[in-house]
Amino acid sequence: MNLRSVAKSFGRLLGLVLLLLGVIGVVFIYPAWRKTAQNRDAANAQSQLKLQENRRKAEQGDAESQFRVGVAYFYGQGVQADDVEALRWLRKAASQKNEHALDLLKLRTAFQEYKAKAEQGDAEAQYKVGDCYFHGKGVKLDEADAMKWYRQAAEQNHSKAQWALGNYYHQKSMMRSFLLKSYANAFGSWEADREAVKWLRKAAEQNEFAAFYPLGLHYSRGLGVEKDSKVAWKWFRRHFEDMAAATKAKAEQGDAAAQNQMGVNHMLGQGVKKDEAEAVKWFLLAAAQGHAGAQSHLVGCYQLGDGVKPDKPEAYAWASVSTNTTAAKSKEALSRTMSADQIEAGKRCAEELRAQIAERLKAKSDSKP
Repeated sequence: MNLRSVAKSFGRLLGLVLLLLGVIGVVFIYPAWRKTAQNRDAANAQSQLKLQENRRKAEQGDAESQFRVGVAYFYGQGVQADDVEALRWLRKAASQKNEHALDLLKLRTAFQEYKAKAEQGDAEAQYKVGDCYFHGKGVKLDEADAMKWYRQAAEQNHSKAQWALGNYYHQKSMMRSFLLKSYANAFGSWEADREAVKWLRKAAEQNEFAAFYPLGLHYSRGLGVEKDSKVAWKWFRRHFEDMAAATKAKAEQGDAAAQNQMGVNHMLGQGVKKDEAEAVKWFLLAAAQGHAGAQSHLVGCYQLGDGVKPDKPEAYAWASVSTNTTAAKSKEALSRTMSADQIEAGKRCAEELRAQIAERLKAKSDSKP
């Protein structure tokens, strides 16, 4: 086969591929695009109608409508965004003590103050400006501007900005990993993977807690960095240890949810030494405050003898007290393995527990100022 025939065959194949793509576009892509455009046009028309109605009421002095018109101009809803017009209407609403307008004006003032400092090179202000753009606080949400300001602060070694920047790329990296599954690294690391690791590592090295776990994920999956289980677990361990320390501080102040979590931590050895007896101690403290999850955990502990002597009536009692659905199922299963005397003992114990919990909760309520 000579070169001319190869070229002709290739040309025909290319023509068929283009024709097929055209058919796919006409049959599938164009209708979807048209529907999206129609929905967008309908939404814009609706926004314009709402704006007209709100403007009519605003001009009659209605404060809430003045606020809504201000928001429409502020965010470009049904009208071209216009800061001057937005502030004019927001100030009208604020002059009538409209709380929403007052709050938005405060956010706007704060944004302007941060921006003035940020432009002078202040890293903390740059981070805050980035945060305003990223969350739409006092300014229209704009991810590109948010990343620009986060990056400026991050390059000045601002740990929270490094985390924010790293987390932005981390989310993109995780999405790609989720979509491509085991093929995520087939063509090497992507920019989002590398940027995530770069900034998360900088933040983590400055003890920014929120960076530990996502950085561990990148090392465990080899996204943006060579896969390294040892380094991954180093950062996972830091995450769990710091989280356990913060949880313990709350638990020692009497927070029932934190007490239950401390029980889970000790039962699993998550951030703390694995200690089933210590886990039961924390579960009991939380359960005494009516925490359904801790009560459910105690069912398993007393049933299986985890950290405590096995005691079916006690397990039955906690299953009766807890409103947790798992506890209800455990109670059914338990009752089939218990004698009539054991069930009766469990019921008596449950009544005592209910009385003790009610008394404890009442005393706690009465002690509040």
